Amino acid sequence: MDIKSVHTQLNKHKDAIRNTVESLNEFSSLVCFLRIISCNGDSPCNFSDAWCVAERSVDVDSTGRNPIVYFADLFDVTILTQFLDTGTLPEHKKQSSTALLKSFDRLAKFLDNYEETSKILQKYSEKNLREVEWAGIFGTHIAKQLAVVQDMRMSDTGYEKVSVCICGCGNDLEYGDTSMGNKQVWHGSIDIFLGHVAIDVAWQATDSSSTSAFELDTDNLDKYRHQLIAETIVFSCTRSKGLVPTIAVSREKLKVFLYDHESDLLFESKEFPLASFTKEKELPYQTILALWLAINYSLFGSGISPVYKQAGYFANFKPFITEKKKCEIYVKEMHLFGCKKVLTMLPPLSATVDKKGQKGFWHVPRS
Repeated sequence: MDIKSVHTQLNKHKDAIRNTVESLNEFSSLVCFLRIISCNGDSPCNFSDAWCVAERSVDVDSTGRNPIVYFADLFDVTILTQFLDTGTLPEHKKQSSTALLKSFDRLAKFLDNYEETSKILQKYSEKNLREVEWAGIFGTHIAKQLAVVQDMRMSDTGYEKVSVCICGCGNDLEYGDTSMGNKQVWHGSIDIFLGHVAIDVAWQATDSSSTSAFELDTDNLDKYRHQLIAETIVFSCTRSKGLVPTIAVSREKLKVFLYDHESDLLFESKEFPLASFTKEKELPYQTILALWLAINYSLFGSGISPVYKQAGYFANFKPFITEKKKCEIYVKEMHLFGCKKVLTMLPPLSATVDKKGQKGFWHVPRS
């Protein structure tokens, strides 16, 4: 892949990308720390039965300010801005040059097709679809188009499948084992594996009699945070090390959870709107760039800064499973596949943030 042609192609969107990068480093892209109050992560249960009461750093009433980070703090966006400005890659990323160029190429082509993609998303987000149909549309036309690794597998567990994307594009949908974890603790199937990325889909079920683990009865991402947090922790442990994201998407919005087992730090982003949730009825650039970074986290993830540990807002999951004598399982015995299936509720993060405004928070910069 020619670096000059990729730079030229991406540079057509330079102003929009630069403005969006700036927005990911502002309060509008807040990411909070999470602390687990109680959970059943020591029990042999499927994700659908998982419960995990987690307190957001923005929900805590205290005399001091509450720690937060911005989305751009968790990803090295300077790789993107340097490439836009100079057409070059950082020296420390030379070994990943081919994958990085592919990621820039994916982003440029996605933005080239921006209007068409927004129309597809808008059209089908307003229809009364089954969750598997929405998963196929989102995975095929949004997530997969932004990914360097484009192997996409949807869960084959317990629901009626559709063989191709229902929009008429003709793209086949592949199904298979998307389970992860360990049957002695949390385990179960995620809705979509896209390369090394886990995506969970929330959609209002059209069939109230459905018993599928895939079919959820809500479109509100906050209403099944328990399951999402459990999946995020398990998926991170299967990846062995590093800050690993899990992406949650509904018909109206998406959010990103991230966990690093080594440091025991757990994060939750604000909700990023999709097309049906915006006044312009278009997919917001901030959502596109945040999703692109999360999907390609192996290239852009910046890891855990020491200042995040110094903030002291740990998940407290490691002490819990250590006390329950299950730490060894999460550290050494979590795996992908072969783990198929044998809520209290907090107010939405956006509501808490809107109520507090910006004065009650303490941004923890990377350095």
